[in-house]
Amino acid sequence: MPGYGGTLQELAGFTHLIGWPDRWPVQGDRSCPDFISPRFGVVTVLVAIDYWKRTGKGQYLDVSEYEDYIHFLAPVILDYITNRNIQGRDGNKSPPAAPHGCYRYKGDDKWCVISVFQTRDGMLLVKLLVVQR
Repeated sequence: MPGYGGTLQELAGFTHLIGWPDRWPVQGDRSCPDFISPRFGVVTVLVAIDYWKRTGKGQYLDVSEYEDYIHFLAPVILDYITNRNIQGRDGNKSPPAAPHGCYRYKGDDKWCVISVFQTRDGMLLVKLLVVQR
């Protein structure tokens, strides 16, 4: 069936995960599925060529952009299957980072974005960005 990245993003459920919990869902990069599917397609063709060289038999290839894109929801799906946790929109929160967010800085025109992560060896990784409108 014909389709494009923006529609497939919604069908796959990605828009349910992007945005603020008290607002409408937000679409991410509309073309993302369009760039992912060809990579799966190339691997499919290479495997079919290898099979043809070894056996002399052809293959019927069916590459679904929707199925290729939904593959990236595997962590969300597994979290539901194992923990019955239904993930939703978290705004700009990040579970592994604290503090993490965008804060006013020196008046209305400047903003400070802070993300603090702990690395595997226990070190703190701090990302800081100051933005002026």
